[in-house]
Amino acid sequence: MNRSFKYRIYPNNIQKSKIDSTIESCRILYNAALEQRISYHSSKKQSLQFFDQKKEIKDLRKEQEYKNINYSILSSTLDRLQKTFDIFFRKNKSKEKSGFPRYKKIGRY
Repeated sequence: MNRSFKYRIYPNNIQKSKIDSTIESCRILYNAALEQRISYHSSKKQSLQFFDQKKEIKDLRKEQEYKNINYSILSSTLDRLQKTFDIFFRKNKSKEKSGFPRYKKIGRY
């Protein structure tokens, strides 16, 4: 018989504000990366690849907003966007109904 344990964490107010600001920064990055892909496709008629956007994270981390956020968190945000595009294209190829990836609103990331 396997046992499982649940451990709840209760962050204090400072930790809550840091978590909220990190999530908000990731939402802004997600929307910016989506906008970058859309504009790149409309201007060059090519798709912008995941690794091209991932290379820009190093330059992005020099900005004040993303300075204290771990590289892997920013990378996983771009990975999340790539997965939504993969699902979108896979469903379009198999003639299933699917919508284009959307921008994330405040509080919806």
